[in-house]
Amino acid sequence: MIVVVLRLVAILAFCILAATSASAAGNTTPAIARTIADGRRLARENHLAEAAAKLSEGWTASRDPEVLFELAVCYERQGMN
Repeated sequence: MIVVVLRLVAILAFCILAATSASAAGNTTPAIARTIADGRRLARENHLAEAAAKLSEGWTASRDPEVLFELAVCYERQGMN
């Protein structure tokens, strides 16, 4: 039940933020891009806590809705383990 609620919250947050911050997504510096890439790599390697930290940092700096979605998936996967 909690997984369903978390998923719905993540989807709602994604939709709201995608609509309001799509224009800010193009403001990614090379350092931010590296942080996001590190988060994605860590998620693929199943280091979910570390991945979430990197993706959170990347999302805060970039406001890229795709990164927010990946962060939500990380949180969801952590709850399923």
